[in-house]
Amino acid sequence: MFEGKLTSVLNKLLGEYVHGISAKDLSVAVFKGDVVLKNLRLKTEALNALDLPFAVRSGLVGKLSLQIPWRALGKQPVVATIERLYVVAGFADDVDGEDALTVEERTERWERAKAELRRRTVDEGESKWLESNYNAETNDAAMDKDEDVNAKGGDGWLAGMLDTVLGNLEVNISKIHVRLEGDLAAAAKDDASISSSNSSSKPDDCFAAGVTLESLTVNTVDASGTAAFSVGGLAERMRKSAKLARLAVYFDVGAASVKPAGSDRWENVSPDDLVAAMEPGVGSDTNTQTTPATVRINPNPVAIHQATTRQYLLKPVSAQAVYERRGKKEPRDDSKISAQRIHLRIDSVGATLTSSHLRAVYATAER
Repeated sequence: MFEGKLTSVLNKLLGEYVHGISAKDLSVAVFKGDVVLKNLRLKTEALNALDLPFAVRSGLVGKLSLQIPWRALGKQPVVATIERLYVVAGFADDVDGEDALTVEERTERWERAKAELRRRTVDEGESKWLESNYNAETNDAAMDKDEDVNAKGGDGWLAGMLDTVLGNLEVNISKIHVRLEGDLAAAAKDDASISSSNSSSKPDDCFAAGVTLESLTVNTVDASGTAAFSVGGLAERMRKSAKLARLAVYFDVGAASVKPAGSDRWENVSPDDLVAAMEPGVGSDTNTQTTPATVRINPNPVAIHQATTRQYLLKPVSAQAVYERRGKKEPRDDSKISAQRIHLRIDSVGATLTSSHLRAVYATAER
């Protein structure tokens, strides 16, 4: 029963981005505070809110979990985890055959999308305005009661607990790969003077661009950089550490699609095959896939080959940052103590830009 109600709430919160969440995708341990979602498929319109000329061809969130230590809340950190976020996108106007759109049709569809976005923004603004008015009336009616609670220190305790929980929030993100596959020849298809025989794509007309990330960890640390738990809230100096591993940006001109053989559309690719296509090159070993033993995945030779011959705009780089915030009890008249500061350490950075990249960007901009 609880899983069913939680599934309904999650569908309302995430329904705009992922396909329907069912009870089998949800694992809940109420007393342990564990909520786990697995194998969430992204909708093709998941990027519409960003107002970009791209559409999701296929997308997967392998694992999304939240661990809340109810019995030790305020003593142990709340942990949020995202594993295996793989997204394959394409140009929104990349449609072949009878479904291909003319320039006028694409413009009309784009204008409709922008109008829908403006309408949604207005509706949200009106809803917030009505809600704020209702809250204002409710707050006026309950002001006396709130003052009594504040006088007893109840509100201060709750605010302190919230500061402690949020200040010690731990975030773990691993294996991210967002990939854009395109065809440089598609821009020329809008020219009516080009014959159908010449509009076919050449191998060099294809390209793939993407961002990969092996891991990102954010947690609270002490002065020595060791993981810690801060209970002082705003009164105590807070230190947050962020560790980034193998962030990379690539632009492979002439790269074929890594869509599995035998699949006619990305939308029909199974989660296991999507992992096989997107995981090579994300970690330090491009030829292996650190997949759980319970999942059986057939290797994708095209993806593995591209991972070993990738044309990097930004070669894999790792970094670490430590953010410090001065506590309220610390002296503010000492100029040597900064209110906030960041220590940043970055490994060697390698960047490459070739003429083929510039040509691809130019051809893409003409779309």
